[in-house]
Amino acid sequence: MSLVGLSHVLFLVLFDTLSLLMSRRREGGEQTKRQKVLIIRLDAIGDFVLWLDSARAICKRYPREQYELVLLSNVLWSPLAEDTGLFDEVWPLEKNRFVRNLRYRMTLLMKLRHACFDQVIHPTFSRETCHGDSLVRASGAPIRIGSLGDCSNSSSLAKMFSDHWYTKLLPAGQSDMMELQRHAEFVHGLGCLEFKPSAPFLELQYDFPEGFCYENYYIVVPGAGAQYRQWPQENFARIAREVHELTGLKAVICGNQSETRLAESLCRLQPDIFHDWAGKTSLQELVAIIHGAKFVLSNETSAVHIAAALKVPSVCILGGGHFGRFLPYPLGDEEEGFAPVPVYEQMDCYNCNWDCVYTFVDGCPAPCVERVKVAAVWDAIEQLLSQQK
Repeated sequence: MSLVGLSHVLFLVLFDTLSLLMSRRREGGEQTKRQKVLIIRLDAIGDFVLWLDSARAICKRYPREQYELVLLSNVLWSPLAEDTGLFDEVWPLEKNRFVRNLRYRMTLLMKLRHACFDQVIHPTFSRETCHGDSLVRASGAPIRIGSLGDCSNSSSLAKMFSDHWYTKLLPAGQSDMMELQRHAEFVHGLGCLEFKPSAPFLELQYDFPEGFCYENYYIVVPGAGAQYRQWPQENFARIAREVHELTGLKAVICGNQSETRLAESLCRLQPDIFHDWAGKTSLQELVAIIHGAKFVLSNETSAVHIAAALKVPSVCILGGGHFGRFLPYPLGDEEEGFAPVPVYEQMDCYNCNWDCVYTFVDGCPAPCVERVKVAAVWDAIEQLLSQQK
């Protein structure tokens, strides 16, 4: 859910209005043969990976012979976007800074305004008023296309207001739909009716970080962005011991800078098994580590989607907050081989958008995560290992 309160939304909308009144689009400048198209995608790393197949379809819909494609991206994954070679330019944006630093915000708004894009495409289903919607508005482009979307990341009042900043909102089914299907729905709305959703695919090759010298290893990702989405550490430790006794594989811990303490704590539980690389890699280096792994064991994080895109097996401890939206993958039998294997404990309260109906202690996992059994995760890993023999 969006972390921006309604009062701050109203303040930023007013700020944007005053900023844009001081600056007009500079029409009539240098004429080019290609139309300028801006694509806005600001969500997390895993969201970007899941969108890749649809991104290729959008780029095919707007061929470079006729269009200059600029992607406005989340700075977290902008290097990956650049390395795909799909876009003429990639403009990185720091999301938190964009809503907290007014100078930074105004600079970006003016940059968009003066770029004079002919079209803006914002394919995100759960739009955010102060991020993507505001940037669409700032562009002033004659054609501004978005998804009708939902209110998961904005209030109904804010969404009703920001809907008017688009010249065209593509229909979006309101029933539950997995993101791969949701992206395909948007691509169909752009006129590419033959497009079919498929598993993400990455063909990037990166070097391991300096000092990484393991050959036979798997990856453990114990973090999840929020503590209530993290499976208990002792459960990861138990699984690691079982894997080590069965295979002798090393367990490499991965995660971002904020998860270093979590990784250190896990290492203390099994110091002879775990190797801590949390917070010590760039995104490209993480991709390299995942690419070389035997498999990935993770909470619901971007790691499982990156693994799928690299054809690396993975097992995901899955809670119910967004069940069905990001996992499981809705693929045919011919694509199931490297789709993440979700392990979960079904509950009646699933699909709560992580607005949990239960009361639990801060710092502890939500009931839907905590109830996932070690035995069930181990069964999934054993089956995965048996397929690799």
